[in-house]
Amino acid sequence: MEIVVEELPESLGKLYHLQFLIIKRSTMNKVPQELNKLINLRYTGEYNGRTIYLSGRGYLHDIRASNIPYVGKLTSLQHIHGYEVSSKEKQCGIGQLKNLQQLRGSLSICNLENVKDKAEASEALLKEKKHVDRLELHWKRSSERDGNMDEEVLQGLQPPPNLRELKLDGYNGVRLPKWTRSVGSLSSSDLYFIDLERLHSLEIVACRNLQQIPSLPRMLGRLVIEGCPNLSEVPLLPLGLRELTVHGCPKLVQLQPPIVSSRLEELDLEDCGDGVEAMFSNMSENGSSSSSSSIQGVGFVGLRRLRIVRCSSIHHGGENEKEVCLDKLLMSASLTDLELTGLPWLTSLLLGPNLTALEDVRIEGCEKLRSIGNSLVSSSLKYLRIRNCPRLTVQQQQQQQQADDHRGGVMERLYVVGCPELTWLWNLNCFTSVRSLSVVGCPRLTLIKSGGGGGGGGDDSLSPMPPSSSSSSPLESVTIDDLSLLTAALRRESLCLNSLSHLAIEESTEDKPLTAEQEELFQHHLNSSLETLEFVHCEGLPSLPAILENLSSLRELRIRDCPKIESLPNLPASLESVDIIGCPKIESLPNLPASLQTVIISGCHPRLKEEYGNEEKIIFMD
Repeated sequence: MEIVVEELPESLGKLYHLQFLIIKRSTMNKVPQELNKLINLRYTGEYNGRTIYLSGRGYLHDIRASNIPYVGKLTSLQHIHGYEVSSKEKQCGIGQLKNLQQLRGSLSICNLENVKDKAEASEALLKEKKHVDRLELHWKRSSERDGNMDEEVLQGLQPPPNLRELKLDGYNGVRLPKWTRSVGSLSSSDLYFIDLERLHSLEIVACRNLQQIPSLPRMLGRLVIEGCPNLSEVPLLPLGLRELTVHGCPKLVQLQPPIVSSRLEELDLEDCGDGVEAMFSNMSENGSSSSSSSIQGVGFVGLRRLRIVRCSSIHHGGENEKEVCLDKLLMSASLTDLELTGLPWLTSLLLGPNLTALEDVRIEGCEKLRSIGNSLVSSSLKYLRIRNCPRLTVQQQQQQQQADDHRGGVMERLYVVGCPELTWLWNLNCFTSVRSLSVVGCPRLTLIKSGGGGGGGGDDSLSPMPPSSSSSSPLESVTIDDLSLLTAALRRESLCLNSLSHLAIEESTEDKPLTAEQEELFQHHLNSSLETLEFVHCEGLPSLPAILENLSSLRELRIRDCPKIESLPNLPASLESVDIIGCPKIESLPNLPASLQTVIISGCHPRLKEEYGNEEKIIFMD
């Protein structure tokens, strides 16, 4: 039976044998108080966009919406997710959790700013809920709330001893509560989490006033610290730590790696202070050489993922010392993912031949970076992104070049943007598997094989390359700012475009129509494969190629922010959609093919709307 109601009646609570109740597309603000009497209810549905699931045979077991009044009466309840504490209604207060001793798995408590003091928080009896292994404690993030009150409340929310995962979010206290204790002294460095020796994961997020963290449990495998602007000290990291994330801690001055080898697999540092430099300094002190034994001394031999973003302060040493320490981090043979962003001290990057597992490399905004070792093009690399490194050039040793001539690769995506000094992109023999290629803002770059490939001169015309050519590649998508980059590569048989389905020309500085050679590119190499063509931010481009009409597979045409284009050429019969945005000089459209389904127009000449405003297929977004 399905009916439409604005709210559920209180009499619903008298249907004691009801087992199924489904609420769809509800806008109700609350559910009836009597709902807690439906002990036989097995409930699935939606409530204010949040999933509700109550199930059980004879008992209510699982709730995914927390504002059922007096939920504490459901003493057999095993799961409750996202419990929201109310300050106005006792039936939805923190004390409702007191008698729910069968709770297990994950428990998340929100709106803890509505708890008045330690005594009220203690009513929840969290420490007695021995089956709960993951606990999340959330306060609304506010800089105005009294941190002393948060400290009192957290003192009363002592977690159960078997807890494996703990998250604190929005806590405004300066220190962690008294359910941590000191061992032998009152020094903060001796504090540890009492009865939480089984804790495996600790997340501390948006704790604005927190200054120190106690000593960490020995079994901790994951530590995440984000948005703690006043945090100054993190104690010695546990030997078994596998994942460390530190974001947004500009005052951090102490971050100590393990003294002996650890199991650290993921290291993610973003917007950190001198603590990062202190860690690098400790690495230098613990092992001055780059041998594997010294690396074991600082505990990064198993590192799989390394991310360092905007950690720019220099406190404990010069640039060279820091780069030596970074080189140590990059010696892990297990490394698969590397991201270095916004590092003004980085001048060179040496990636050794031992990085046989490396798959994903992202280097962005390193303004002093001049060279990258050629071992970057490893046989395992699948994704390479280099962006906004204005001084970057690539140095290649002759021995490595010879090795590259005979080596293929598994590279799938190559993205190089904003590197004006880059003249050569290693040896393209390594990129025969590339599916997606982006080269923008690199005016000196060429895409030509070493040795000359086809050996043709600069005046050779472009001829169709047979599909069976040895240089055939799976290249499907290209984004460039200069078509001559492709024509030159085609002339030397460095690229094959017979599978290209997407071409985007972005940020082009060209102020003349396409050359005959560039139009020939469309005629011979793209006429049967190209499905999507884009012209984006080409501020000087006066017109589109006339050969456009002959692209028999083209389905989508997108023209955005090309202010000098005045008209469009004839369009191919296969075209299904056209976007024309930010082209104020376009006053009219050519004859539209019957296949066309949608035309979206915005920021163009007003005459277009006057002439085509009533066309069903044409949508004006202005």
